[in-house]
Amino acid sequence: MPPAQTPSEVNAQVVEKAKRYDLLISLTNSHGTLAQYPRVLESVELLDGWDNIKKQFMSVNDGAICDARMLSVLPLPCGFQSFLQDLFRGTVNLPRHSPDWIIQLKDRITRNVLRAFAVDCLCEQVFHSDFPDFDMANGLVLEKYREQFKLTDSLKVLRIWDAMITEELIATKRFQDDVLPAKVDEWSAKMHESLLPFFPEAGALPEGEPITHDRSKRYLNCVRDAWNMKHKLMLSSPMYELRRFQAGVLYDPKEMEAVDLKGNPREHVSAGVKIRVCVFPALMQFDQPNFAVEDSFRAALVSSRRFYADDKVVKANLCCVGRATVEVDD
Repeated sequence: MPPAQTPSEVNAQVVEKAKRYDLLISLTNSHGTLAQYPRVLESVELLDGWDNIKKQFMSVNDGAICDARMLSVLPLPCGFQSFLQDLFRGTVNLPRHSPDWIIQLKDRITRNVLRAFAVDCLCEQVFHSDFPDFDMANGLVLEKYREQFKLTDSLKVLRIWDAMITEELIATKRFQDDVLPAKVDEWSAKMHESLLPFFPEAGALPEGEPITHDRSKRYLNCVRDAWNMKHKLMLSSPMYELRRFQAGVLYDPKEMEAVDLKGNPREHVSAGVKIRVCVFPALMQFDQPNFAVEDSFRAALVSSRRFYADDKVVKANLCCVGRATVEVDD
């Protein structure tokens, strides 16, 4: 184990990294690469990327589902009951304080509901998290140039530089070879653990086998695709949010695609049909006209982007670039 560094040694490293970032900024500015930031993603790229994540995800949740009576005696994932309450908001009477509440909901806990729960886990861990949270030394350097640009340039310029430096950090060998693979494994294992009680074949692990064994690897491709999409969205010019539609909302083919109980696409959906379950959220794109104001320093930073849907934010040119997957009433 290496000896602990003194404050002066840490400060020297920060100064050295600051010099390298100053050099990076001067080089990129002289070569005109600043004009590449922030990027604007093509609609086809967004649509294909979002559809690919959905297909990957729907395919990994096949298999028999445990009977609700079995679930009533199993330790369920933390937050599952509150998730159901939010998912069925106003459309199902959820007996929160009843010991056999899950049995009373046995007809509503379908494969698509479990998929929706797993998607919620995916979004919280990947899109709504603060990852990538770079090491402290990098963080000090980043804050140094951020504060400098806050004083000398507009927030629009700050956002451009922030995107450029963030991408440089993401491209480093350490991040790509060590940090990112470890985080993807962690996310995959957490999703696998959350779904263990619901799928009997997934729960039949040999004694002593950790949940991070190969059985959890089925989520890796899905998680990687989700991270790749977040990476692109973080560094792009428009703003994005993930929108989950509540049960009881009218079906809109412009923003949703319907699936059956098995997750297969439904060709024809009658007009006026309501949503039963939102399995996968929609990806919405918009511009924020009142973005560049003095108190929006934190909002200008790449690290502040969480992709939560916020109805209080003024949005211009709002459009759906990746449809939601929903189960509708028959």
